[in-house]
Amino acid sequence: MSFWALKNGALRLRKSAAAGLARLFGMKGAAARSLPPIARDADRGNRIAVVAIMKNEQDYVAEWLEFYILQGVSKFVIYDNGSTDRTVDVIRSCQRSVDCQVIPWSTFVSRKGVPFSLQALAYAHALVNFGHDVRWMAFLDVDEFLFATSGERLVDAMSEFSDLPSLSVPWTNFGPSGHATKPRGLVIESYTECAPHPLRPSQRSLNRFKSIVDPSMVSGMGTHYFPLVQHGEILFNENGTMLPIADARNPDFVSTSKLQLNHYFTRSLEEMSSRADKGRISRNGDIVENYMRRRLEAYERHKLRDEKILQFLPALKARMTAWEPQRA
Repeated sequence: MSFWALKNGALRLRKSAAAGLARLFGMKGAAARSLPPIARDADRGNRIAVVAIMKNEQDYVAEWLEFYILQGVSKFVIYDNGSTDRTVDVIRSCQRSVDCQVIPWSTFVSRKGVPFSLQALAYAHALVNFGHDVRWMAFLDVDEFLFATSGERLVDAMSEFSDLPSLSVPWTNFGPSGHATKPRGLVIESYTECAPHPLRPSQRSLNRFKSIVDPSMVSGMGTHYFPLVQHGEILFNENGTMLPIADARNPDFVSTSKLQLNHYFTRSLEEMSSRADKGRISRNGDIVENYMRRRLEAYERHKLRDEKILQFLPALKARMTAWEPQRA
């Protein structure tokens, strides 16, 4: 084989690899995604921070914040994606009891020609600016409630995973639970039907994970997954099992016996429609036609009742009494 044939073959291989990275991460290349080393404060202890992006969530954010305060979360970094309701006011009312940073982060550019999603940029900002003084940083949405199935506070349960650089927790997807319109109760008490694990083959599109990371061990940008120092593109589940990010859909990797992430992806059918009108932060505001409907169809193929999170309901309701005048 000639020199030029070898050179051209190598060039095609490099381009193919680069294209694969771009497809996997939605970015122009791994080098462009790299982050500077993130410091590790000596007194960070076992503190947990939750990072979220949200828009017009005034009806839900108080319950979400209070739930995680109960779980021992000591810091919130919230990126406001251009809310026009009272979302920011509700968040700031919590600042007296917990460290809660609110950062304006409006969707002001289109997806076309943008190498990084606004979600990935926000998460990178959180890691670099706020990651130094916490042991764990969880990247969650306002419709996601993470808890230990044992009933321990999350901050205590996470001590079991102290030897891991990150933890990938699968969605347990909760649907409308028979609600056509918005119910009066809290989210965690109103929706109790989920697509249980193991998911059926026709439901594999529901198989997604969210990440809890040691910020000092993150080497690059991400959204659901983050490349790690020394390990690279590797995931860890609650059992310490490792898996390449490229194989994240592997159903054998799913484990929810210790930690469960309830994902209330529809709430009621009425609320599902209003959510679609806001657009998707992960796609820089673009809306994928019938995205929610396709997910709901997959969910409906097999569902069961799951009430494990209700063990936290009495304490959460006690905290929520202070919010009743605002919720009325």
